[in-house]
Amino acid sequence: MAVALGEHVGDGFGPHDDTRASPLFEVRAEVLQTLLDRGQRHAYSADTTVFGPDERPGKLFYLHQGLVRQHIVSARGVEKAIGLLRPGSFFGEALLLNECASQTSAVVVSDSVIYSFTRATMDELFRDHPELMLEVARSLSFKVQLLTSQIWIMASEESETKVGKVLYLLSRDRRERRPALYLTHQELADLAGVHRVTASTVLTGLTKEGVIECHRGRVLVKRRDRLLRYRLE
Repeated sequence: MAVALGEHVGDGFGPHDDTRASPLFEVRAEVLQTLLDRGQRHAYSADTTVFGPDERPGKLFYLHQGLVRQHIVSARGVEKAIGLLRPGSFFGEALLLNECASQTSAVVVSDSVIYSFTRATMDELFRDHPELMLEVARSLSFKVQLLTSQIWIMASEESETKVGKVLYLLSRDRRERRPALYLTHQELADLAGVHRVTASTVLTGLTKEGVIECHRGRVLVKRRDRLLRYRLE
């Protein structure tokens, strides 16, 4: 359940406010303590790297508290944000299942508590709690959707369009009439691949149009229908 493009149910951006309406969330609530009891607990301070490129942790990670950012750094040193993970998010699925080297970095944004699970432990948990397999598959499916969305955004030429597409994607599947997106101007800029000042300028314009309302660390979408101009045709 990653936030990213932005907020995955459980949302990846961190869990949505309506996560409790999901049957899968109720399943997870019943087995969460069992999951945590079997994992290794780690306390990370801000700016700590959980894993970096080319590392092979061979573990699955579960973010219990805090905020984690995943990104890729090009050969020229250009950083591209992939998504923000909030509590309730699994990450490192491919590293566990394929035992492959990481192509991304996972960096702690704020003090976090993260649990890690070895392949042997997850095999036992999957056997005892098959619903967890669905959770991990759901997390992977979301990330495939996320990466597809990132490609769609990167294909845009105008900065305003990139920011608008991020807002559209984050609010598209929300159940509330006026969904609140919990992210800062910098987080939005990272997701859109633009400068923070550019993201702030676009948000100011959309605020004047009455489409959104900006608060500290939160963007309230007042007119979701006005974001439809950014959808994929």
